[in-house]
Amino acid sequence: MPYLVRMGILTHTDKLAVNVREAAQMLSVSPRTIQNYIREKLLPARKLGRRTVIEIRSLQKFLRTDHPSPAPARVPPNGRG
Repeated sequence: MPYLVRMGILTHTDKLAVNVREAAQMLSVSPRTIQNYIREKLLPARKLGRRTVIEIRSLQKFLRTDHPSPAPARVPPNGRG
């Protein structure tokens, strides 16, 4: 039985993918943290139109490994990138 199902996170309407907000709720983190993981390429995601979706199996794989909290994007002190 998949990890997320055993943890009671998914219901009988198992989805193939979730949006950023749903992924954040499932992992008990903020949507910004999920976006940072995606930006840092630690969590694979896809765009469907304007929506960003994350496959459930990507979340399951992500949960099997340890990850440091991603640092937010920083702007250099001189304001140049």
